[in-house]
Amino acid sequence: MKNFVSTKWLQDHLEDENIVIVDCRGDLLKDSYGEEVYKKGHIKNAV
Repeated sequence: MKNFVSTKWLQDHLEDENIVIVDCRGDLLKDSYGEEVYKKGHIKNAV
């Protein structure tokens, strides 16, 4: 799939103005998971 990238590529492009990073981690069995991982380590500049 063309929309997936490596963690190395992501790290190298975190500051790119033409890239939109969506941090949408979740767990269908644990409602609070998304908020918990956001607080622990949200991806820089991600929406």
